[in-house]
Order: sequence, then structure tokens, then C-alpha cells
Amino acid sequence: MRGGGHQGRRVLHGRLHRRDDRFVDPQHQLLEQPSARLRQLHDRLPAAGHWFLRARARTKAARRVAQGAPQPSPVQHRLLGEQAPRRDPQGRDPAQAQPPAHAPRGARVPARDRPRPPGDEVATLLSVAQVWPSAFRFVVGLYWLYFASQKWQGIGWMKPVLDSAARVNPIPGLHEMLVSVVVPNWVPFALAQSIAETVTAVLLILGLATRWAGVLGFLLAANLALTVAFASNDDGFRWMYYLAVLANGQIIVSGPGPIALGRFGWVPAWLR
Repeated sequence: MRGGGHQGRRVLHGRLHRRDDRFVDPQHQLLEQPSARLRQLHDRLPAAGHWFLRARARTKAARRVAQGAPQPSPVQHRLLGEQAPRRDPQGRDPAQAQPPAHAPRGARVPARDRPRPPGDEVATLLSVAQVWPSAFRFVVGLYWLYFASQKWQGIGWMKPVLDSAARVNPIPGLHEMLVSVVVPNWVPFALAQSIAETVTAVLLILGLATRWAGVLGFLLAANLALTVAFASNDDGFRWMYYLAVLANGQIIVSGPGPIALGRFGWVPAWLR
């Protein structure tokens, strides 16, 4: 009975078998286990003030560390990480392994909702978008080639066109200049228009000095839109001259595109 009573008193007083070193002061008794991460990194945990958790039975004495300058934080973290497995002799409650830094966090996205590589249609559209500036430049070059070819067989047909354009032009100042300057000297103006259209067409088709050719085409289109366009009685046909201004402006912005002679290294810099 005495033995049983003694065992009962030990249980009631919180004493456990092979865990009681019979400390006189009950405050020094170990009542709870430290957290898993602390047990991985330390043999002893400061409890409060100058108290320490009681070392386990048969625990080796703590090694002394030479005094010196503290190691950098990355080195300390690496050393603590290497010592953590050796500092958990009981092997209880292992800490959960941390995911790698590059691993995605949060809920995984289902495979059906993940971004997919572009399909054939998207790839085709991307290819067309890359080639489009070159194709657009080539078409505008054909536009100017058509107008220039109308003057290669002769420019006599341009005189009545200039006369009618000067007569019906509604823009003040420009009307007087057409009547007094351009119409009396229509031959040099017609030749200059023909040569400029031919040069613009050749440069745009070949992809040489594309932006300069676009500037020249923009000026030619503006000239036609402000003069010859008013000689046409068809408003729809007149818009062809206005759209030419926008088309040549687009050439100035987009450039030659990937398919052009100006892309070759042997082409002089002033022709690129």
C-alpha cells in the first residue's frame, strides 16, 4: 500500500517514470516539450530570465565556442540547418520540409485552365502580322508604279487635267498659284511629278530608303489630294487620293518590314 500510495503521489504531483530527477524546486521540473523547430535548432531553450530547460538524461555537455567575430547571417543559417538533424535525438514531431524557393505557392491550377501554346491559327496570325509591313509597302509601291506608268508614254494628257483642277480648286491661295504658275509651266511640273512617282514606286517595291520614299509619297499624295482630286466629279473616286495620304503615312511609321533589300548588310546606310 505504501508503495502504491507513493506511486500515486508521484502521479498526482506530475512525476513521470524515468523523467524525474527528483529536483527539490518544482519550478525546475520540465512540464512541456518545446516546439519542433526549436528542438531542431537548439539543445536548450531559454525559458524565462536565467532559467534553461533541463537537459535530457545522458545528454552530452554543451561544447564551448571560441570567442570571435560573429559569422555572417547566411553562414549561421547554413550551419544551423546542417546541425538541425543532429539536435533532435528523440526524432519526435519532425518539422515539415520547406518547399524550394522556385516552387509555385498556393493551389495548383488545373491542367485544363493552364495557358496553352499558341495554336496553328494564332501562329499564322502572328506570322502575318510580322510580314504585313513589307506586304503593305509593296502594295503602295505598286500604287505609285501605276500612276507613274501612265506618264511614260507621254504627258500631253496632263494639261487638260491641270487646267480643270486649277479652275475648280476651292482653296484660297492655291487656286491662284495653279492658275498663274503651274498651268502656264505645266511641262516641268508634269515631268517632276512623273519622275517622283517612279522613284517612289521603285524604292518602295525594293524596300530601299523606305521611310524617305514614304515621305516623298506622302508629299505626292497630298499634292494630288489638294489639286487633282477636286477635278473629279465622283466623291468616291476622290477618296482614293485621300487614302493615299494615309497609306504613305503608314509607310513612314511602320518602315520596310522584315522583307526588304535594305535589311542586307551590303546596302549603304543611306538606302536602308
